Amino acid sequence: METVPRPHAPRWSAAVAVLLLAATLWPAPGAPQPLERFCIICGSLGGLDFVANVVVFVPFGLALVRDGFPPRRAWLIGFALSLAIELLQWQLIPGRDASAGDLLSNTLGTGIGGWLAEHWRILRDPDARSARRLLIGWCVLVVAVAGVAAWSLRVAEPDLVYFSQWTPVRGGYRPISGTFGGLRLFGEPLPNGVAVDPTDRPASYGHGVVDLEGVLDRPNTVESGPVLLLRLGNPLGEQAQVVQRGDALVFRSRRNASRLALRSPTFVLDGAWTDSVATTFRVHAGMRDVELAAQRTTVLRVSLGRAWQTIAPFEVQYGQFEIYMAALFLAGLLFPAAFYSGRAPGPASWFVPLGLAALILGVIPTAAGIAPGGIGETVGALMGGVAGGWLTRRRTPR
Repeated sequence: METVPRPHAPRWSAAVAVLLLAATLWPAPGAPQPLERFCIICGSLGGLDFVANVVVFVPFGLALVRDGFPPRRAWLIGFALSLAIELLQWQLIPGRDASAGDLLSNTLGTGIGGWLAEHWRILRDPDARSARRLLIGWCVLVVAVAGVAAWSLRVAEPDLVYFSQWTPVRGGYRPISGTFGGLRLFGEPLPNGVAVDPTDRPASYGHGVVDLEGVLDRPNTVESGPVLLLRLGNPLGEQAQVVQRGDALVFRSRRNASRLALRSPTFVLDGAWTDSVATTFRVHAGMRDVELAAQRTTVLRVSLGRAWQTIAPFEVQYGQFEIYMAALFLAGLLFPAAFYSGRAPGPASWFVPLGLAALILGVIPTAAGIAPGGIGETVGALMGGVAGGWLTRRRTPR
């Protein structure tokens, strides 16, 4: 194990601490306050907040150990800093949420950062034995993450009555300048404000199908947006929504990610509207694909590459951006496997990344009922494997 040098002053950790304090103690008067201070996963996106808080505090743990603090002491310092932040948010800072979940996630992030700093040399330049262990560990982690991610992308069947809402007024959206003419759900008219009982259509919901058709007598101009055209939901959550953002049609339906308090992914049709004539838009969403249609039509795959959206700090509103991020997500999963397989002894180790790619692109999605990876995701996984193998050759002594 590498011995960490002890500098005279904690320069890096102090700088990171200042940034954390500035980011977490800034007043947010418009933000809602939670009802329960001792919750771990708070709110509809509490799982996403937990993951984000872990990630944010990882650099603090890295900086503490780099400045010479032992990992255990770094963990305690992270706990103390997080506790101070939560107490200030609870008592003094308006609009900020304080909870036991934030304290736990921040402390966990500090611990992860300290562990990474302590074992950085082994992670970067492992010997053959360590490389084999790291390869096995990474593969197990990726398979577990891919299994949960594939399940999270399945459509979540509604378990409560929900209501139709035409162009509802909600924060962050602009009012519609056109006219919303009507809505059909599973081919039947659905007026505004009508309750929908999911037990009336058990077959459709059991197969994860959502079928919507709406009429815009005069769509918004392409410069306007985002505009919330319709929402299906109740006070406890949302089953589906359709948004116009410029010339794009953006659709989101409730997936199993919401059961983990994560973000359900969005599906975007760029160029859905090219003018302001009356038009009909249609959404047919299933487990494996989503069809979006307006003045043009596309079919989007529900594949594992979309899983990055479930933990993204923002909602995707642009289709091309999602394609690139999905490829990058798959590349990130394959890169460490290829890197460590090149450092592990034996020619068979090079087949491990190929097997892992087959699992996350085909086997796991198919078993979960979603679509296998497409061309873009396959290219992303290939690029991650090539980059990992190239870096192995660069760092391996000749």
